[in-house]
Amino acid sequence: LGSNLVALQDYTAAAQAYDQAFALYPAIPEADRPWRMLWYQTGPYPAYYFTGRHQDVIQLGNQTLSLLGKPILEETLYWMGMARASQGDLDQAITNFKKAVDINPDSTPARQELVRLGIEYP
Repeated sequence: LGSNLVALQDYTAAAQAYDQAFALYPAIPEADRPWRMLWYQTGPYPAYYFTGRHQDVIQLGNQTLSLLGKPILEETLYWMGMARASQGDLDQAITNFKKAVDINPDSTPARQELVRLGIEYP
């Protein structure tokens, strides 16, 4: 539901749908949890970002990346960078955008944010 609402740009309803889904998560047996979901569906990030819940974007990103042991999801890093930039933490935002570009040199959104911030990056 959240992903469909993000596609419709109804970010408030999407954030509520994701909140409900995440509230159910602890009740799912650990072996059955869809812990890879945010590898393939990044809807919670824009839902939370566009409703001003920047800290939730960062927290969710950190949780997702901690499951991997290393930062390898460019979309997660991009959205964390967007949230950090919105909070005024430009140094960390730039670090997130650079890591996203390192993972995928064709990461146009992260590269565009670096350009917007006046950063040249290979």
